[in-house]
Amino acid sequence: MARLDSILPGCHRQLLDEKEYGPVAAKGYRGIVGNAKINAEGRVDVFSACDGVCVQASYADYVNDRRKVNAKEAMAGFLRATAIVERPALEAARKR
Repeated sequence: MARLDSILPGCHRQLLDEKEYGPVAAKGYRGIVGNAKINAEGRVDVFSACDGVCVQASYADYVNDRRKVNAKEAMAGFLRATAIVERPALEAARKR
């Protein structure tokens, strides 16, 4: 699985080809954002994740583990990916 925290900074620092790797990062981010919704209080909820999945008896048990809204690992990943994706626009806005 492609890692946004590796790909996008590599593109921003011109270590990776933006034309080749930018679409990969964008597709990954769309997948992450596709599992997020704004709730009635105006906050972000992240769906389709498990909370603390560890060793399971079988692959079926692993992939069918109970999903939880706002699982710790999912929220951390969502916040990290959003910070990485939005950083260039925020830095540009600060310079204006």
